[in-house]
Amino acid sequence: MKVEELVHNIKLRDIVIPEFQREFVWGLNRSKELIQSLINEYPIGGILIWKTSTPPQLKGKGFSKGAEENRSYQVLLDGQQRSTALYMLTTGEIPPYYNENEINSDPRDLAYNLFSGELRYWHTSMSNDKSWQLVTDCILGNVNHVQIAFDLYQKYSKLAELVDFEFDFSNLNNSRYQAFLAAKTLFKQANLNLFFASQQIWRIGLPSKTITTTIAELADLYEKSDATGEEILVPQKFINFWKRKVVPEVENILSDYSNQERLVTKFNDNFNKIRSITKREILSQEIPSSANFADAIDIFDKINSMGVHLGISELALTHITAIWPDARRQMKKTLERLRKKGFELDLNLTTRLLVAHKTGRGALDAIGKASFEPIRIFSSDELSSGWEECNLILEYLIDILTAEKITSSNLIKSKNVLIPLFKFLSLSGGSFQNDNDRKRAIYWFHLALIWGRYAGSTDQRLEEDLNLIKQSAPWEKLVDKIIDQRGRIKIEASDLQGQGSSSRFFNSFCIMLSHKRAKDWFNGLELNFDPRTNYSIHKHHIFPIALLERSGFSESNDIQRAFINEIANLSILTGATNISISDKSPFDYFPEIISNYPDALSSQLIPDNDELWKRKNFLDFLRQRRSMIADAMNKFLDNYLSALTEVDIRKDVSELILQPESETLEFKETWAYDIRQSEQNGKPTKNAKLQLSCIKTVAAFLNSNGGSLFIGVSDDNQLIGLERDISLTKSDKDKFERNISEVLMNALGASKKPYYSINLFEIDEHVICKVETKPCNLSKNWVVFEGEQLFFIRNGNSTISLKGAAVDDYWESKIA
Repeated sequence: MKVEELVHNIKLRDIVIPEFQREFVWGLNRSKELIQSLINEYPIGGILIWKTSTPPQLKGKGFSKGAEENRSYQVLLDGQQRSTALYMLTTGEIPPYYNENEINSDPRDLAYNLFSGELRYWHTSMSNDKSWQLVTDCILGNVNHVQIAFDLYQKYSKLAELVDFEFDFSNLNNSRYQAFLAAKTLFKQANLNLFFASQQIWRIGLPSKTITTTIAELADLYEKSDATGEEILVPQKFINFWKRKVVPEVENILSDYSNQERLVTKFNDNFNKIRSITKREILSQEIPSSANFADAIDIFDKINSMGVHLGISELALTHITAIWPDARRQMKKTLERLRKKGFELDLNLTTRLLVAHKTGRGALDAIGKASFEPIRIFSSDELSSGWEECNLILEYLIDILTAEKITSSNLIKSKNVLIPLFKFLSLSGGSFQNDNDRKRAIYWFHLALIWGRYAGSTDQRLEEDLNLIKQSAPWEKLVDKIIDQRGRIKIEASDLQGQGSSSRFFNSFCIMLSHKRAKDWFNGLELNFDPRTNYSIHKHHIFPIALLERSGFSESNDIQRAFINEIANLSILTGATNISISDKSPFDYFPEIISNYPDALSSQLIPDNDELWKRKNFLDFLRQRRSMIADAMNKFLDNYLSALTEVDIRKDVSELILQPESETLEFKETWAYDIRQSEQNGKPTKNAKLQLSCIKTVAAFLNSNGGSLFIGVSDDNQLIGLERDISLTKSDKDKFERNISEVLMNALGASKKPYYSINLFEIDEHVICKVETKPCNLSKNWVVFEGEQLFFIRNGNSTISLKGAAVDDYWESKIA
């Protein structure tokens, strides 16, 4: 298939793009390389087309209602990036399957030099050289290349005057300290421009090129006048410079442009090269029309998995979109809403969240394979409703983080730490059920960022952590994983040595300062890292760089640069105040800060020993402040645990067991201790059948709206305790707790464990057990007990059993 045929078929919508394809993500360089390869007649790869009359959901306007009947489509499965680039560069338009806002890197500013055959993206400097024309204009025939060649011949022929140009050196402003005005004036006499480019570089503008010179070379044109003592331009030095620097370049241009016939021929050859790319053949492979959608997706998957075209998450999203065509659009809507809240997330993360929510998986390797069973088991409606749930959870999570002073995604170095938090909320009905869970979750969040939990082996560690999330007391186990990985979680002063603003410690340091209500030193405002506020945050070197360089420190020395830029030498300000500080020592400018805002320095952990503020004591200052920062960060993190005392937990439970039984609250006096038989036998007697009373309550909570079961409390709210039950396990409380866990798992199935937690508490010297249960709507929650399968629901403050068709009727109405 020729390029022009490919473009024509896209224009007519005979070649279409499935909705599950990703957006146009090629960078500008990829599009440029594609055109260069076509000009050079190099291979550019091919396209894969599936001809079918029953395509999946297609991209673009007009396809939202599905495919037309009695029509065959050519569905482009592979090669859409190069096809999109070719379409835009050969037509100057956006292809019909995209909107302008879906093109991240628009290549239509690619320009072609008709003289050299070079490709570059358009720059204003090209305006003075008609050799440069947009590729699209050349291909569409909007360029008169012969006239351009003739015009340039006439223009450049005049350059011959510059070879022996006679300069007028009278009436010059001979001050090299006024931007080399004398030299600039002389260049203007020759209709050339001398202009400043960068720190030490100046440039001389010639038609078709620029000449680079340096400040040192220009300064050498001047000498100090004996008469006035001022620096003046020396004419002979300038003439020598002109002949050495400018004339050879002019002669090179003349050799290229002095022969009109040869110039026109060259322009004509290059013009034909760029226009002929539409005639180049592009390899086209076809999937037979007999293939079904699943076959086409598998082929697409295999092709992309063998290369580097799509990442694992992109492949996963491709498969999701193949089932649920609106996936990308809906995820992007969520991302845009979160962006307005200060959180710049991406489709990679939202894909992982949806997969984690629906499958419980953290690793995407299996998701990216052709079989793709973890997602294929879901329908479009299930994925759509699943994303609606994800959307609510994610919005809630962002609100929780914002309340914790984590007000921007810029403060989250690895976005993967959001996934375990999200999955926990997914299993908890979309929110933290108590303050205890919230604080432990945020505690883990900070540790995971500080110690780089997902800095390597991301998929493997996410898989491990999501499995732990499903267990009881997950946050303690997740913290243990970090300890296993790093050896410790306490921050030591030595950890901060040489660590700057790009280190994993810095963001948590900033969040800690925000919690401390630290203040700006020059306006007294509390620090706010919310990007939506009117104040931008700046990092300020406490000991300014210029000051330290005068003391022998150099940013060119890696070790010294690390000291200069480390956290201990940084303060956070709400405005660009470095100018007012200039290169002053803290010893000089700290007193004024203290005078204006007495607690501003201490709020940012500055040592109060003014001897340490002197330039000579810089390293001692760093040592002292590192220690202060480490202590403050450890205390900040410990605060998330210090409030989680056993007293508070017992208080919450004590208040709960005084309430009457309800749809979400049930009391059982014993677990397996048979009160009547024990009295008759005169000794503690176990009756395993009594356990069904507790099991069916948990199952009913699973099938209804969740709830709390307290074992060891009577129906009339009397605290009885479980000491009698525990005596049946030789007074081993841990063994008793394991027994409850094993019995519930055997009766309800291991897959239900994530939806309930078992905790033992001591209240007024009595042990009671709380089974906290969340609703489980993924499937019917049956009880298997002594060979019988049973189904229970809550009805007011009681548990009832359903059988037969009643179970199906109830479940259908529940999930409707």
